[in-house]
Order: sequence, then structure tokens, then C-alpha cells
Amino acid sequence: QGKMITTHAPFGYHYHNGTFTIDTVKAPTVKAVFNYYLQGYGYKKIAQYLEADDKFINRKPYQVRNIILNPNYCGRVINQYGQYENMFPAIVSTTIYEEAQVTRTQKPVKRKPSENQLKQKIKCPYCDSTLTNMTIRKKHHTLRYYVCPQNMNASRFVCEFKGINAQELETSVLATCQDFFQNQQLYSKINHTIQQRLKRQ
Repeated sequence: QGKMITTHAPFGYHYHNGTFTIDTVKAPTVKAVFNYYLQGYGYKKIAQYLEADDKFINRKPYQVRNIILNPNYCGRVINQYGQYENMFPAIVSTTIYEEAQVTRTQKPVKRKPSENQLKQKIKCPYCDSTLTNMTIRKKHHTLRYYVCPQNMNASRFVCEFKGINAQELETSVLATCQDFFQNQQLYSKINHTIQQRLKRQ
């Protein structure tokens, strides 16, 4: 039948007198969601990036997922009567929407162990929040950082700690651990002290 059977405007649109129009304030957020998703980012990470950039409107991970799944954003309506094109003014192209669906439905590959060896193990030196990892993909290489989540969840920096290079920190921690275990005399002294204190309890 090809007729609209809803008056509810999805995020990114206005509805007035039977017509949907693009909300120019919210539409850039929709475009950003698809852009990040096609770069390989998951729902949670996209939500974090949106919150960190005051050009966009905050979305929860489940709301990011709903945007990815919604065919209205390429102008398409799918209902019990069939599939209809050009029913909404498109915010993203049909190609981008369909590429996102292919990405979403691809058979999951076996997960590699996380590169971030200190994930969930280190605290922010300023606010004591557990640091989270951020990956920045360049054209020919990738950079990893441990950053304060307080700064990722706000539109501006709220914590003085900006971040630290993950590889440099991991290398330093590994070297410290190796020195510790190689120095048996130091280990024996610490172990002896611990055992003495345990006996006193």
C-alpha cells in the first residue's frame, strides 16, 4: 500500500501535517553514528565518542543500535505490506545504510585477546576512576591510549588527566615486573615481611 502508518518521528526527523522533515540539529549525530560504525566501532564506543564531542547529541549504546537498524534514515520504510523507498527524506545514502547492515550481520570472527594488557587494572592519578582504552586509527598505524572516562563522558574535559600512551605504559610496567621477579632477594624480603604480619593477625 505504500502509505505511512505512523506519525512518530524517529530521532533526526520532525513530523508536521503528515510530512517528515530532517531535523538539522540531530541529523549530524545520525550521520556520525553510521560513519563510526562503518569504521569498525561498536555501539558503546560510538556512544562514548558522541558524548565527548559537543557537536553531537548524546546517545546510549542501545539508541546507537536503533539508529543503525532503522531503514528510515535512508528513506526506506519496511512494514507488513512490503518495502518502500523514498518515504522519508534520507539522512544517509542507501549504500551507507546497507553497508552498515552487512557489517552488523557478518559472521562474528573469533575475538583476539585484547591488546590493552592493563585494561580495567589502572586508576586515574587525579580522580581515581578506572582508566579506559581509546584507539586512534591512522592511515598506516594505530595508536592506543589509556584515558580517563570522566573526559570521554562529558562534552568538555572535567579531569586533569588527559591520557597516556598504552604501549609505553605497558612496556614500563612489564619491565618493572621483570625486575621484581628477577630480584629474588627483594622478593624474599617482601615475602618474609608478609608472612610475619600474617602470623601476628
